[in-house]
Amino acid sequence: MNLPHYSRNWQLSGSPLGFDSAQGDGLFRWRNDTFGWKQTVSNMLRHGAEQLGGRSDRWNQGLYDFVLEAHRKIGIDIDDPSDTSRWGVFKPPRNANHEADAPNRWHLMVLAVVACVLAWRALRGRDRRRACYSLALVCGFVAFCAYLKWAPFVARYQLPLFVLGAPLACVVEEFGWRWLRPVCIQLAVCLFLLSGARLPAFQNWVRPLRGPRSVLHVSRDNQYFSDMVQWNDRADYLAAVDALQSSSCGTIGIDIHNLQLEYPLQALVREARPDAQFVHTGVDNVSRRYPPSVAAAACAIVCLDCLGDDARLNLYRAFPRRVAAGKFVVLLPEPGR
Repeated sequence: MNLPHYSRNWQLSGSPLGFDSAQGDGLFRWRNDTFGWKQTVSNMLRHGAEQLGGRSDRWNQGLYDFVLEAHRKIGIDIDDPSDTSRWGVFKPPRNANHEADAPNRWHLMVLAVVACVLAWRALRGRDRRRACYSLALVCGFVAFCAYLKWAPFVARYQLPLFVLGAPLACVVEEFGWRWLRPVCIQLAVCLFLLSGARLPAFQNWVRPLRGPRSVLHVSRDNQYFSDMVQWNDRADYLAAVDALQSSSCGTIGIDIHNLQLEYPLQALVREARPDAQFVHTGVDNVSRRYPPSVAAAACAIVCLDCLGDDARLNLYRAFPRRVAAGKFVVLLPEPGR
């Protein structure tokens, strides 16, 4: 299933895994600069500590101190640039209510207990296939840490491992543990585990279910910007959409050289014009060999964060009409064209 994707990666970058950095320029590289057991252990410790973050500051500080001391003993800087993303700084974990770095403490503990029990049963000649399955998940986590740099907000990348580990929880019923047989105990365990989702759901830092910013009260258009408050450019997107409404253009070009957050623009434009198509313009990297198949060339351009960037705007001399939309610039052809 992945072979066509790997093939295209190879043609584009020379590697089935694609480029080793976000922009293909090596600046924000996500693979480790050097490989070895120290880098792997360092990443395992930091990722593990993040997943174990709780509400107690004392607990979180204790985890941080343990990880820091372990790094001292193995002789590697806790923020070594060879296995840490650019500008990344490891800090005490927290019980975040954000999808990017929300911890999975109880999920991890349950899976760890089940994996240990399966390993013990495998040594006694039972459940060897299930033990191999749990070992494969452990190997996946080790490979994750051995290859990828640690970075803040990277905990979400480990979600596939937790999803793949979910079937192991069903194995507990076959262990024959008598203390788990009473229905009241099973119900209590279920309620306890469900309570772990209460804060991330009801008090989510971006899209909570409760409070004045609840997804039940905030419009969908405003929710597009819930996780973009640091840019404070909601008004810019809305102004750009308004500028495009005066044009009957069906194929809109988007220049994301200065800002890559194009999704809100596309979503808002298609609310008013569902048949609108989008193409990237001003592409100056090797991906330009794969232009999208569209019915017509772009007849309007939205250049994100291009106000004052004359060098960028001069790429679009065929669009002489310039409409400032905050920090964005909408470029349109002469009337009648």
